[in-house]
Amino acid sequence: MANIREEFSLLQRECFACGSAGAAYLLLQPADEHDLEGMEEEAKFLAAFEEKEKLADRGLLVAVRVNDWMRELAPWEAPQPSGNSLFGDGAPAFLEKLLSLIPALRARYDLPEDCPVLLGGYSLAGFFSLWASYRTDAFAAVAAASPSLWFQGFMKYQRGRTPRVKVLSLSLGDREEKARNEMMASCGNLMRQYHEQLSERMQPGTLVLEWNPGGHFDDNAKRTARAFYLAEKMLSRNAGKAL
Repeated sequence: MANIREEFSLLQRECFACGSAGAAYLLLQPADEHDLEGMEEEAKFLAAFEEKEKLADRGLLVAVRVNDWMRELAPWEAPQPSGNSLFGDGAPAFLEKLLSLIPALRARYDLPEDCPVLLGGYSLAGFFSLWASYRTDAFAAVAAASPSLWFQGFMKYQRGRTPRVKVLSLSLGDREEKARNEMMASCGNLMRQYHEQLSERMQPGTLVLEWNPGGHFDDNAKRTARAFYLAEKMLSRNAGKAL
């Protein structure tokens, strides 16, 4: 299959695509400038994970530029970890933009209408992806690597709700809860609570939590690729496809 690697603008959003034509999955990732610089590395990690499990050429990774990280990925105003500023409330509008991009991306890469779309990302982008899973059923899976579960109000928001996805992939660094910032250090206990609550609502084989070595700023690209891969793997198994 032909390899895809291109930067382009679509519906007034800067995008970067990396993967194979004819992919079985469309992977969407909100990305800032730092993430965009690492997308090729992330795509290589993803391809390596897929190939190891005979899932080669399954995912087409498309990063969508986030213009204002602290506003566009936040569903409501809440304190930032620094305590000096507030997150914005631009997530609903950014989600609508992503949803409008899906048919445009399917047309651009000649993907079938039933091609599953996975949403994922790292840190606040992972958190946004989780929040989005409660708002729409447009995504077959969410891959949330080191998501910002400490975002004020989210744990209360999700309580009693079930994500509207087929599978959900979570991960966290095993040293993230050692952070000096009290808010960020709460991530470990919050992840355990969240995973336990989700386990009661989701079917077996549709949820995974993986602990990675290191802190929050280690191996972002590899962790995100791994989260996407595990989501692909669960979707493939649940669909009865050969691995």
